[in-house]
Parts: sequence; structure tokens; C-alpha cells
Amino acid sequence: MRRHTTHLAPWFDDRCRQACRECRRLERRYRRTETPDDRLKWIEAVRRRFQLYRTVKQEHWFGRLSQHGRSSAPLWRSLSSMLGRNRDVAAPNDFTADDFATFFTSKVDAIRAATADKAAPPPEAGAVKCSSSTFRLLTQADYDVTNQVVCARSGPDVSTTRVR
Repeated sequence: MRRHTTHLAPWFDDRCRQACRECRRLERRYRRTETPDDRLKWIEAVRRRFQLYRTVKQEHWFGRLSQHGRSSAPLWRSLSSMLGRNRDVAAPNDFTADDFATFFTSKVDAIRAATADKAAPPPEAGAVKCSSSTFRLLTQADYDVTNQVVCARSGPDVSTTRVR
């Protein structure tokens, strides 16, 4: 049996671990017997466990906040810890931009080499024939009318340009 030593929550203590063990024990019993009585005991234990979690979590964080009193720096460190902002997400590495470029260049080259002898996939859609015969050149009068509508809707801050 493997035991994980990392604690995902700082408030998770021995009482919580004991409640977990009790719930697992009762669940195994219910899965084995499948009796309504054992199911009820298991469900009640799960409910007690989550109530315990809420209580322990609240006690932990309230205690941690109250121990700092009015000292703002430790208080903010505690709040950051509560919010998960105290983790170092930028892992130290010794990669450079050149290493990064080299990695991707070699990756692209490997993909091109692996697909060099493959035929190109067929196009998914045929060529679209389009004509611009339905469009006409915008005149200064058309632009002036459009500009008046835009300015009326959006106010005087719209910059105007001239069509030549």
C-alpha cells in the first residue's frame, strides 16, 4: 500500500485522516454486504466527515488569521497562502530562447521528415467562384451619408477621414 506524504490542504489533520479511514471501512462493508443498514451507516459517516472538514478548515484558517492580529505583512502572507498564491509557478530552468527555438525547429523538421512521402490530403471544399460584379465603388456622397449615421450613433469622438 502506498502512502502519500504530501498534504494538499494545510488544515487536513489526524482527525480528518481518521474520518477518511472510517468512511472507507464502512464503504467496503456496504459493498460487501449490500444491506440498507450498512449503506445508511456509510452515508452518515460521509456526511459527518464533510462536516468535520468544514469545521477543521474553519478553525485552522480563523486561528491562522487571528494569530497575526493587526500585523499586515504576516496577515497578507496568510491570505495569499489561503488563496494559493504563495506557490512558485515559475520553476527555475536553464533553457534559453535559443534552446527553445532549436527544440521547435527540430520538432518541425522531424514532422516534415515523417510526412515527406505522404500524399497531400484532398481539399475539404471546392474552390469558391466569386465575382465582384455586385460591388460598386464607394462615392464621396455614400461615405458622407454613412459617416453622418456613424457619428450620430457614436458621438463626436469618431475620427473622420476623406475618401479620395
